[in-house]
Amino acid sequence: MGLLRKCLAWLSVLIICLFALFFYLARPFNPDNNRYLAWTISKVGRALLGMKCTVAGAENMPVDRPTVVIANHQHNDDLFMLGMLLPPRTVTVGKSALVWVPFFGQVFWLGGNVILDRGRSHRLTLPRFVNK
Repeated sequence: MGLLRKCLAWLSVLIICLFALFFYLARPFNPDNNRYLAWTISKVGRALLGMKCTVAGAENMPVDRPTVVIANHQHNDDLFMLGMLLPPRTVTVGKSALVWVPFFGQVFWLGGNVILDRGRSHRLTLPRFVNK
């Protein structure tokens, strides 16, 4: 039963992203799209997996200024828990391989998220950015 629930939850991610693709095409590179998508994936995934969660301290999250949120991503199922915590106009950082995941990759790119290519990290060197 647990494996079936997990498969359904991850299948729902692809289906939700497929429908979200139309929303993202109507509002490309709008960071608020990410919050709506994350909330939907989180709500549906937690329902399918039977996960319960209470949020404590949300009132401490600033909403009137830019904020950096660092989440220690341990497991793929974290998506279902962390998705409900995103503040407005949030962008995330992800590796370039995510762009090739069907539907999810396209909405990830259209959400204006930061995409890192680890294979090209040798091109970004500190002296390039330091004034002499």
